[in-house]
Formats: sequence, structure tokens, C-alpha cells
Amino acid sequence: RFFSSSSRPPILPLGVQQFLQRRAIEAVGAVMVLAGLFYFLSLLSYNPQDPSLNSAGASAPTNVMGALGAYLADSVMQSVGFGGLVAAFMLVAWGGRIMAKQPVTRVWLRTMAGLGAILLLSYGLAIFPAPSDWPLRVGWGGVSGLIMTRGFGELLSTELGWLLGVSQGLSL
Repeated sequence: RFFSSSSRPPILPLGVQQFLQRRAIEAVGAVMVLAGLFYFLSLLSYNPQDPSLNSAGASAPTNVMGALGAYLADSVMQSVGFGGLVAAFMLVAWGGRIMAKQPVTRVWLRTMAGLGAILLLSYGLAIFPAPSDWPLRVGWGGVSGLIMTRGFGELLSTELGWLLGVSQGLSL
């Protein structure tokens, strides 16, 4: 029992314990939704000129989520590009389910599927050339997408790779 021991009666009545437990679970869901929104807004306001792990600068970050958002966005954009948006959608979806009192089942399987979706979407985005004014040399799929296009480019056609990336990314 919550807040109880075998030698003493519980501090709080059972109804209050259950109420607090439900609110704590809802709070976890709300934190997940907020984390997903933070992550999403960080990626959307990415600016490669912001100070980050690989870019020093005396100027204040322009990322709407501040310095933490700038560091997060740069790390994600360099590694998996816009494929990283899958993680933001997963956090919001799982947090919403938890807040709606619907359990997230098979978390391990969903996590692995999400990682696969991130990589496939990175691959699909890396197939297309980035515009000439795109600030990153690695393109829209990040380093992961660039590596996969060089390695898988001979195995899969452009259309098949794009369809796999988009369909897997949107399936979550």
C-alpha cells in the first residue's frame, strides 16, 4: 500500500492514495507531452548559427527554446536530420495516451519501431538533395541518412526508400 507499513496504519485514506496515484500518472503524461512539444519546437526553430556543441559563438541563441533547444536541435539535425521529429511525435502521443488513462503497451517494441522509423525517415529524406541554401552539408537526413544513402543506395530505388521512410515514420 501507498504510504503504509506493516506495523502502522496508512497515513492517508485509501481513496486519497488512489487519487494521488492517478494524478501522478497524469503528471507523467503531461511532462511527456511538454517534452515532446519542447523537442518539436526546438527542431523547427533550428538555426545552425546558434551556439551548440560544434559551433561556438558569443551571440544569444535564436532558437525559441533557448540554449537547451539550440543544443538539442543541433545534435538531432546533425545526426538524424528531420527524422528526429518522429521522437517528438512519439512523446506527445504516448503522453496523451497516459493522460487519457490508456496504457502504452509493448513499450520496448514501440521504442524499437520508433528508432527504426527515425532511421528510415532519415534515409528517405537524405535521398532528396537539400536546397543550395540549406546550411548543413549532410542534408535533410543528417549523417545517418547520408551514410545509409551511400550504403543502401545501390540496394533500393529512390522511390522505394522514400516510401519506406515516410510510411514507417507516419505509422506511429
